Amino acid sequence: MKTAGMNVLLPILLIAAFVSPAAGQTVATSFAELEGRVSGVHKIYVYTGQAKNKRGRIKASLLQLSPSTLQVSVGGRTQDFRESDVLMISEPHTSTMKGALIGFAAGAALDLSVMHGWQLARDCRSDAESCAWAEVGGAFMAASGTFFGALIGHSIEHERVLFLAPQRNESRTFTLTPVMSPDRYALAATFRF
Repeated sequence: MKTAGMNVLLPILLIAAFVSPAAGQTVATSFAELEGRVSGVHKIYVYTGQAKNKRGRIKASLLQLSPSTLQVSVGGRTQDFRESDVLMISEPHTSTMKGALIGFAAGAALDLSVMHGWQLARDCRSDAESCAWAEVGGAFMAASGTFFGALIGHSIEHERVLFLAPQRNESRTFTLTPVMSPDRYALAATFRF
């Protein structure tokens, strides 16, 4: 009976752990909309048409946001952007918690299958030493998996879009934009309807 309950409970817990609360949020199309959604000083990426680095973004710390102006700190210097100059604003996120949960599950599964933790736990009723080794092995493998999973998850960075400028040109257009970096060349095609 316990196994059947775990077969139902485990998928529910995994789904709940990986559903992103930010997935249902909409993207702001004006600084006035964005003003109520961001607070405090935190790292953001500002995309403008004049960004000179290879990814087309400026890494900054948000200082102040008004309905018409964004004030950021870039390398210790204060810089202001008008809403008309900004194409997109995003914030970096890492997957530390998701990595820790995946690592915990992988470590526990590895202990139960490869390290024979399942067998030791089953023998726990008749042998106290097996019970102690099952606890030590399970805790060590789950903790190791959690640590390495969190480490890997923290190294994976993705961006959540906070602001996206509305289309300034309402006509239908097709644009090809060259994208260049020191090691790659590409073309970005944009279709507007």
